[in-house]
Amino acid sequence: MKLCDSISIGKALIIMLLPGLVSFVSCSDDEPTRITNNYNYYYYNDSTSQNDKSQDKQENTVIGSVPEGALKGVFSVSSTKKVYFSQGNLQYRASTNTWRFADKQYDVIGAENSKVSSTNSSWIDLFGFATSGYQGKNPYMSSSNYEDYGNGMNNISQTEYDWGVRNAISNGGNVAGKWYTMTVKEWEFIFEKRPNAANLISIAKVNGMQGLVILPDGWVLPQGVSFKPGLKDYYSLSENIYTVAEWTKMEEAGAVFLPCAGVRRGTNVSEVGTSGYYWQSDGVRVADGGREVWFGNSYLNYNPGTAGDFGRASGISVRLVTSVM
Repeated sequence: MKLCDSISIGKALIIMLLPGLVSFVSCSDDEPTRITNNYNYYYYNDSTSQNDKSQDKQENTVIGSVPEGALKGVFSVSSTKKVYFSQGNLQYRASTNTWRFADKQYDVIGAENSKVSSTNSSWIDLFGFATSGYQGKNPYMSSSNYEDYGNGMNNISQTEYDWGVRNAISNGGNVAGKWYTMTVKEWEFIFEKRPNAANLISIAKVNGMQGLVILPDGWVLPQGVSFKPGLKDYYSLSENIYTVAEWTKMEEAGAVFLPCAGVRRGTNVSEVGTSGYYWQSDGVRVADGGREVWFGNSYLNYNPGTAGDFGRASGISVRLVTSVM
């Protein structure tokens, strides 16, 4: 895989579900004139099933009333802040200018994302960077010019370029400003810095869809299902394969699933069911670089100097969160 090769990249969470490889990637902001390829490797043992770990834990953490459109699980994104994930990936219909969350976590639009126009009556779920509709940066943009996206190289966090900050989500409270796109540091905290982080993620199949499972703080495995942590090759996956009924139990306990919804370049949609890419809100630090994280079989790579491989003009997934109050 060629990484950060003369392309403009927005900050994104990339889930590359390839044979023997699942990756989160991060491009450099340490040396803003060049891309580096330095990696930190975090190895951990994923051999112990959580079937044997759940009996002595407290109940899964749920704080107060869960907001409309949110899942029940609570996730620490810093030492002082927690969030709920939205019930599914963000979707948009141009003909009615309507935003919504997918009904199910494993739902993806797929090839219909090629129908990007201001009059399109189909739903789409792959978006160029910072295409909230603010300042003419519309969610149906298909320009291949990275300079058309976002606010230059600026961070879009807590600005109206962020999809959740600007827009009311019809099945997520229907009020603008309720949701937001997580930052690099918040994703990093979920994957590495919260207690027991390495045992709270795994590759999985849900209703036949490939993706990444992320478990909430204080996870307790529900009866009748199993979960084995670790990042593994899905072509030989024999664990964490869930039917709809089994996943319903996982979701009720707070589990999050990020499906491999693919990528749109112009009007060409590819990698549906094999790769997942998720935007982060941090602005790009150099014209041809962004920052992500990268993970693969039984190891996790994270380094702000690690390279990425796609640009801000690419249409990829958005998964919003809301703060726990």
